[in-house]
Amino acid sequence: LTTEEDGNHDQAMLSVADTLSNLGLVHMENLEWEEALGYLSEAYRIQNSNLDVLTEVALNTHDNLAYSNYMHGRQEAALGMYEEILLAWHDLFGENAIECAVTRTNIACVLIKQGDYKAALGQMRHAEKIERGKLGKRSRRLQTTQDMIDCIQFEMMRFPWERTAAGEFCRYMCGDEAAEAHMDPSRYQPARPECTSKTSSQNISFS
Repeated sequence: LTTEEDGNHDQAMLSVADTLSNLGLVHMENLEWEEALGYLSEAYRIQNSNLDVLTEVALNTHDNLAYSNYMHGRQEAALGMYEEILLAWHDLFGENAIECAVTRTNIACVLIKQGDYKAALGQMRHAEKIERGKLGKRSRRLQTTQDMIDCIQFEMMRFPWERTAAGEFCRYMCGDEAAEAHMDPSRYQPARPECTSKTSSQNISFS
């Protein structure tokens, strides 16, 4: 049983998490990724510790964390977080939720940055299927997804990649031409989360 005192404590801690999250958003706006990560990490820790169930607010904080890690050059950390976020959206809304399509696209962007085009293509195929079903054939988002798929396939056709024993990637074709012609990862970045001040303490009741 949760006592009223426990509920008040949880509510207070969630208010602290809101403040920390908003401070993190300010640093994101200023492109201060290291500082943003510090505030967002603590906000997410508090939200996970004081919410009985996973909420969209905590997922929003997690998304901000993943994006900040990516922008700070921590691709593996960002990839792991986006994969966790995907599972969470799946549990909340089902595998065909549009949130899953958005997150799969974010995962693909990280994979492109790492040079893993085959895995990126698989993620984009899933996103395309969801968007076609949810948004319709004429959706601008679907068209953007299909353009991205075409670019990945074209890149794979021109410059096949293989995974080395060290887990890195290399082109079969070598030389200056290949180095200059490969897909520019800067064109494909994870979607920047909405920098809104959502509150985790809103509409929460404790009994």
